[in-house]
Amino acid sequence: MQYSSILHLIFCSLLIFSHFSLNAQIISYFSWDTDPVTQADIGPNGTLPAGSQAYSSPAGFNGTNGINPLEPDPDPSKGVDLTLNASPLFDVDGIDIQIAFRREEGTGNFVTRGTDFNMGMNSGNFFVTFSLDDGAGGSIEVHSGDIYTIPLDGVYRLFRFYYLPDLGIAEASVDGAPVWTYNGTIGQVMYWSAPNIVIGAFMDANGADVAVFDELIIAEVQASPLPVRWLDYSCEKKPDGIHLNWSTAIEINNSHFIVERAIENNTEVFEQLNTTPIIGAGFSTLIKEYSFSDLNPNGGWNYYRIKQIDFDGQHEYTSTIGCLWEEEKEFITLYPNPAKEYVYIKSNVNSTLSLIDANGKEVERFKPIDSVNQTKLDLTNYPSGVYFLKSENTSSKFIKR
Repeated sequence: MQYSSILHLIFCSLLIFSHFSLNAQIISYFSWDTDPVTQADIGPNGTLPAGSQAYSSPAGFNGTNGINPLEPDPDPSKGVDLTLNASPLFDVDGIDIQIAFRREEGTGNFVTRGTDFNMGMNSGNFFVTFSLDDGAGGSIEVHSGDIYTIPLDGVYRLFRFYYLPDLGIAEASVDGAPVWTYNGTIGQVMYWSAPNIVIGAFMDANGADVAVFDELIIAEVQASPLPVRWLDYSCEKKPDGIHLNWSTAIEINNSHFIVERAIENNTEVFEQLNTTPIIGAGFSTLIKEYSFSDLNPNGGWNYYRIKQIDFDGQHEYTSTIGCLWEEEKEFITLYPNPAKEYVYIKSNVNSTLSLIDANGKEVERFKPIDSVNQTKLDLTNYPSGVYFLKSENTSSKFIKR
């Protein structure tokens, strides 16, 4: 039988104090990476009109699939027409909408909701119209007019519109560059008469069998546009320090990240750990993974947060998480290792000992050992191989191979 190197069981302590405090919430997200294209990644599913042949096809945005109208019918009233049924989910005070589009025709709508909202293209020009509550039971219509001429070059561009009710401002952008802004009344909310939302009305790719839309995001916002959708954020204790990992599903206008750690024994004051910024993806709807290693943690609990910074300097913080850093202390020794006939065990605490085979099965449990006497185990009755000795007490567990 062979016994070799020491195997520690290292446990990471993770403490999450609150949810991420971003001023945005995704209501609907369609990646259109797979069929059926009516299946939402986030939020309610959609429906297609009878006879529609729209499907997920290659050559979408960033190399993924997109939605293809496959509409050879010359009727100009037909298009993708993916419909999201009326729902209170969409009756929000402020909205942030983004969609990737490549132009194959002249006129059509990206996203519409009755007469209250229209984001689309008129004779090759990008435009947005939306309605605001006038406070008297009616609405005020805002029209951007033609604000950007979309090249007929088969290239995907990210078209985005958001309205922030807390600030009373709206902005339309193409690939992150603002092309139109609106400064209205602080606190004025959007107006909805609650019809269905339709994606791709009158958009048929001019009869071409190609994907034309991809990566639709509809989010609720108040005071700031949607910067980042976080997937995961964690810390883990490793032998060389504490390692932080986080990932994002969506990034919009994201410049970089800064890792901050609370000063020792004070969770109110934070200091920056990384000397150079961790560069973000900018504009992305793909999963992005990031990491940072704190190789000099404080003894005891260490508390961390991530600061996400936009290109325009606006920033958001994640919640605070904590990870415990303390040196591992062995409380059991054994020799010789490797062993042939006998192995001697010494423990500095009272514990229960068991022998585990390479498949994780307990082959024998021994009498409790104490912290005074040395224990001798007879190994002659076991086949040669790799085994683990597990020692447990009321507060900890230790394994040696």
